[in-house]
Amino acid sequence: MTTVTEPRKTLSTGERQRQIEESVSRAMAVYKREGDAVRANTERLRALREAHEAANPALPLPRKGRKPVKGLQLAE
Repeated sequence: MTTVTEPRKTLSTGERQRQIEESVSRAMAVYKREGDAVRANTERLRALREAHEAANPALPLPRKGRKPVKGLQLAE
């Protein structure tokens, strides 16, 4: 069965321009909202990471390529 569609209404230049501006403003609002959400999440994750690093300081990594000197005691 074939569906009957209404013929498209031709829009004036001004009306078409208004529709484009509305579409752009909606898209820009979505873009800004998503960017704000990403920045908020990044800030939250950074705070969690910094708190974790403060609570659990990282041990210094051993230097590669050098053999320890025999008989030398390192202060702890």
